[in-house]
Amino acid sequence: MSNQQPLSGGYQIPNQITRANSYEAIAHSTLLAGGFHQVETIADRDAIPIFTSGGTYDGFSESGALQDGITTGRRSIGMLVKVLEDGKFYTLIPV
Repeated sequence: MSNQQPLSGGYQIPNQITRANSYEAIAHSTLLAGGFHQVETIADRDAIPIFTSGGTYDGFSESGALQDGITTGRRSIGMLVKVLEDGKFYTLIPV
């Protein structure tokens, strides 16, 4: 990896991310910011963290390393959450 430079708090990956074997996941959805999550209950959906560390929620202006204006903690505008308890999908739409 020659001349790899950080990009907005991350690093460029020159090749695909792959699994060591077919039984391992690349990343678990509960570790991602936004995207797709699946949880057991409505309470679990509501518990998806707004902050990775303490703070007062004031909209999507604090987004940690992302600084994208649509993400805060593990929540991102437009993210999709499947709740197994009621079989429904929920989309995060800010008020």
